[in-house]
Amino acid sequence: MRTRIQESISHRITNRRKFVAFCSDSTIEFEDLKTYNFSSDYEDLSLLINIPSQFRRRLSKVRKSGGWRSIRIANWKRNVWHVGSFRYWKGLKYSIHKIGGHSQTIKSLTLRKYRYVNYHAQQSQSNSLNMYTFKITKSSSGKFDIDEAFSLELAGSYAFQHFIDHAMAYTYLASEFLSKKPQIPVLVSEPNHTFKNREFLFKRLGITNHLINVTKTEVFSIKNFYVLKANPHEYLYSVPYELVASASNKLSSWKANGRLIVLLIREEKNRNFANLDVLLATLSDFSIKYGLTFRAVYPSRISTIDLAKVLEDCFILIGVHGGALCNLVFLPKGSYVLEFVPLKDGASLMHLAIGCGVGYLPIPSSFGTSTRQLEVDLVDLMIALDFIIGKSSSKYL
Repeated sequence: MRTRIQESISHRITNRRKFVAFCSDSTIEFEDLKTYNFSSDYEDLSLLINIPSQFRRRLSKVRKSGGWRSIRIANWKRNVWHVGSFRYWKGLKYSIHKIGGHSQTIKSLTLRKYRYVNYHAQQSQSNSLNMYTFKITKSSSGKFDIDEAFSLELAGSYAFQHFIDHAMAYTYLASEFLSKKPQIPVLVSEPNHTFKNREFLFKRLGITNHLINVTKTEVFSIKNFYVLKANPHEYLYSVPYELVASASNKLSSWKANGRLIVLLIREEKNRNFANLDVLLATLSDFSIKYGLTFRAVYPSRISTIDLAKVLEDCFILIGVHGGALCNLVFLPKGSYVLEFVPLKDGASLMHLAIGCGVGYLPIPSSFGTSTRQLEVDLVDLMIALDFIIGKSSSKYL
């Protein structure tokens, strides 16, 4: 009876989004080589969130669906994906890992070596909650297509923004092992046509091993297979903050006292600036007032490598919620991100920003992720900019 109740509750909460392990065969031989444990104390990260009092009421009404939750019945406990609606910006003064539905469900990662496996590439379904997209089964063949391989075939890693959000941290952690084993190839998802500088990111994160792009339905046998096994499971949307911080240190600059204000301008089907001309003039005037330099950047017209160089000297990065703003990983410590967040959807890059150790300030804006044109409220923008200058008064006043 208890089992049926547990299954019923789990089914209702997850709403058909399921976690399926990449390995369900207990007969596969394996060896654990090293375990990395992570802290669950992130109180200090909340200090990186900057919200002017004028924004708090509007942000408090934003609701979002989807987030990890822990349920317990007697001695039975399980992490499930909760589809219920909750307040995204609730409890900002509390422990940061509970904000916005983000709960650190991954407590540790173990470098594991499997022997004699069949590797099935890109097997996960669209509703999967596993951070990996492959699965492995036991190989009974004495012949192998690959002698050794390490998999970083992570969910969404074919696109820049999802690589940064989901794969960057694990790629960095794998570099400790792979840098000592340069002969081992790395299995990765084939990048899409816009993700042109992936190898640049791998090299900055410490990996120079040969990358093998895998495509759907590919199956090959591997004699010695390496992967990062998470505890309790390979949950998606649960990257430990410690890993994000360490990875961003590899990508970002340690330059201090940046003098640049950068506006990222989208050229996509949605979320483009409707009042771009007046926005550019406002930011230019503000920069001159405080002895700063203003630069407008079109991410679609510049390479990731060149944009990373621009952001080395950035003090304030401004942009609308979207993949281009993931370039915040290149910001130096002590800089700020101003994100126009959609009040209709509750999406933001808050967790990535604070994980990278940069100040974060959300500007509540009346649009959704599918809105074609966004008209920036210049009063709100000035409130946000003045707030940051006020916190940096010793440098700019």
